[in-house]
Amino acid sequence: MIFRYSLLSGETNHLRVPTTYLLAGDQQIALVGVQLSCDIGSSFWVGKLELASIADYAVLDIGDAVSVIVGDDTFVMVIDGKTLSRSSPSDYQLSISAKSPLALFDAPFCPTQSAYYEKGALASQIVADMLGEVSWDMPDWWVPAIAAGFQDMTPLKIASQVVAAIGGVILSNRDGSVYCVPEFAVDLGAYQRTTPDIVLLDSDIYSVQETAAPAPIYNYFVISNDNAYTSSTQGADVVEYVANSPLRGMVFGYPWDGRVPTLVHSGNESTTISPMGLVTRTETELIEFVNGAATTRYPITAILEKQWQHTDLGEIAFDGKNVSAITGGYSLLSIKYSVQAYQWLVSDETAETIQFILM
Repeated sequence: MIFRYSLLSGETNHLRVPTTYLLAGDQQIALVGVQLSCDIGSSFWVGKLELASIADYAVLDIGDAVSVIVGDDTFVMVIDGKTLSRSSPSDYQLSISAKSPLALFDAPFCPTQSAYYEKGALASQIVADMLGEVSWDMPDWWVPAIAAGFQDMTPLKIASQVVAAIGGVILSNRDGSVYCVPEFAVDLGAYQRTTPDIVLLDSDIYSVQETAAPAPIYNYFVISNDNAYTSSTQGADVVEYVANSPLRGMVFGYPWDGRVPTLVHSGNESTTISPMGLVTRTETELIEFVNGAATTRYPITAILEKQWQHTDLGEIAFDGKNVSAITGGYSLLSIKYSVQAYQWLVSDETAETIQFILM
């Protein structure tokens, strides 16, 4: 039950229980118990409503839109479950469960779907396409085509994945409207100069439990476009060496992210590196798609030709060496693409094994 506290006339503090009832269309239904909550990590309000009349229980059905009135507050919800518990003909309990209308965009109300934005799209546009009108109160950004493909997901799951990419969450207001905000209202750097909304002292806490245990700490982080940074993801440059003689050769560098790289080495001081400029050439490969994803030998600059050898998985997008299809599945693709390589002429006075690295 949600309570409101107010100071009434006299010298004593009294607890006033607000009026609660359910509106289903134009029908007002009495309630004997109300539990409403919105947990951290949840996108919608959840309610458990206990009814007084079996006749009222009978007219309500799963999927019905209702309004829960609690004092001055109105919670717009959708019924998603009904429970009848009877131990005897005269002893029964009737309850319904309800959620914010946003729940209609997730299972089991909404089927999964696939979506693909061939040219990419703004994050706010993708969310609006999935959920309709949404209040956007966080930074907007362009989602590239390689990340703008979604397969077998409900609209809410798609929207949540997009918003979570920048540390945001999707939430529901009491009136059922939807808004997107950062998960943490205050940036880490602004903690010291921000005034808290509420301060709780130790005297305000009824009970507490503390646990002290060792925890790992970190002194550096790698930021990438992938959930896990590994040498096999798009964050891997390609470096090739072609020897002209035992002490001389050419190094070709293919940065995955299109940056202008610098070549460094681990050899002795007599090693020389002379930049020779940027060249563009074409490559033809037969690549294997597994679960809608494949990898080329070199980072792609542009796709010139493509031909599916087996199952047509639809349009493809690329980011560096990573290639994704709009449809998940298994197939082979013959692909002709352009690739750009930076060249360096390298030499050494003595024969040795040298490591070359793109920076």
